[in-house]
Amino acid sequence: HAQDDPHGWLFVGDLWLSTRVDPLPIRDGVYDMFAVGEGVGWLEGTAWVDDDWARIVLASHNYGAFSRLHELEVGAWIYVADYPHTLLVEGYRVTLITTTTPDDVAWLQPTENETLTLITCTGAHDELRLIVHAERAW
Repeated sequence: HAQDDPHGWLFVGDLWLSTRVDPLPIRDGVYDMFAVGEGVGWLEGTAWVDDDWARIVLASHNYGAFSRLHELEVGAWIYVADYPHTLLVEGYRVTLITTTTPDDVAWLQPTENETLTLITCTGAHDELRLIVHAERAW
């Protein structure tokens, strides 16, 4: 993806994280997490900043861009910017941090209001998923 334009940009000030977001395609019925490398992937089929509905879902490996995601706390700000329309930036406040199992697809489902979900692996053997849920606040 390095030579391609990003889908957007993610800013998480509390983690000193500023990184491009690339589309994360579905291959053979599942999201291709191999394609994300150490970057951040936008799960195709979920909302984006130019939508006024639902849920944006971003995923990354816990050895990559989301290596410090477990340090985030409720109340933290997260910003997502569109590319190339970089003036289109939306701010979200973290309202919930939880863990779940990989088969829990509830965190991929649309929501009535604008929300953002960040997902990475966690647990002793990466058997769980760390979920950071944020509500549109700006």
